[in-house]
Amino acid sequence: MTYSNITYIGAYSLIAFCSVITHTILPIPPTVIFFCLSSLLALWCVKRNEFKIKSINRVSIFPLLLSSYLLLFQLLLEVPFRALVSPFLAPLYFVVALFYLSILNKRNIDNLINKFIYISLGVFIIECLWRMSHPSLPKGVDEVVVGADRWFYLFKGGGLMYSETNGLAIHIIIVYFFVVWWSLLHKKNMLIEKSCLLVLIILTFSRAALISIPLGWLYMYCIGRMSKKIQIFLFFLVLVITIAVMPTLISNLESDPSTAMKLSVFAEILEYYKHIDLLPFLYGIGNYNSMNVFSIYAHNYLLVFLVEMGFLGLLLLLFQFLFFIKVSRGQFLFVFVPFFVQVMSSTTIFIPHLYIIAAIIVYYSTYYEKDKNIIYYCLNIIKDVTINYI
Repeated sequence: MTYSNITYIGAYSLIAFCSVITHTILPIPPTVIFFCLSSLLALWCVKRNEFKIKSINRVSIFPLLLSSYLLLFQLLLEVPFRALVSPFLAPLYFVVALFYLSILNKRNIDNLINKFIYISLGVFIIECLWRMSHPSLPKGVDEVVVGADRWFYLFKGGGLMYSETNGLAIHIIIVYFFVVWWSLLHKKNMLIEKSCLLVLIILTFSRAALISIPLGWLYMYCIGRMSKKIQIFLFFLVLVITIAVMPTLISNLESDPSTAMKLSVFAEILEYYKHIDLLPFLYGIGNYNSMNVFSIYAHNYLLVFLVEMGFLGLLLLLFQFLFFIKVSRGQFLFVFVPFFVQVMSSTTIFIPHLYIIAAIIVYYSTYYEKDKNIIYYCLNIIKDVTINYI
């Protein structure tokens, strides 16, 4: 087997099969096994061609820092290995994916990304068909009186990938907006693929997802093309409007079971931080340990990260995303904006799709320009991010 074949198998294992996720059937998602295989092949590639390591990953500094932090402090907090795997591995998907993208030729990369899209679509369709044919209330909602007007809760649980559809919707939304970005980049229509993903998002019955779609469209086709000053103005305008209408919105939504649970958890977290010690505030209490502190798992990506991984972990996470945005010259925002809206209503931390797609967007917006001096380019990016965001 030739060197080029091995590199393609490694990249294929990582990127094409990152959708093979199940937290309800197997103890470890199959994508983790594919990741391990891909990483071993990547190490073989580095050993055979040591100069290639230079093309990796000055851009990967923040995913590596985040992953190292999560591994070190989660071990110090004596988190069980199974709970440690998900947050520790997720950022490494970016590192390994960017490595493979930097050594494959453009034809192989385009072919690989097309397979990634169709395999992801196939996995989502199978998951949807299973869930719709096996109606089941999500965990926690079965204790709440669900009226006839909330029949859709029956189709939010019992999935193959997740026990509830808010987590699933994150993956589908990320892939959907990536397909939109990919079709614009290559001037393709891809109407069937986008339509199928859009229907799958709707069938998750996730209200956060339904809000994410128009906001993602708004950013991609309107706001994303405006100047930075206008974007900043619109951000603060939306923030002020949101704060103004929040009390009325909350009072109208309190009768909804899902919203009531989220508000209850938010109140518990606020109370928790009134009496928290310095070390748990900085380093967190360990992955999944928030279930031992609060009555129900927090339905919010950032809150979960703050409580379990600490303020330092959340800071590294946000700085990593800012770095992706800067390196990709803002193109990562086309996926990140709808993702950010959706994770305000989900607990999922292990999101390989996000890091794979981030690597692809970063590669096409920076690494694909072979004449750039990567070292000085990335040092200037670090300088710019430090000045603008700190």
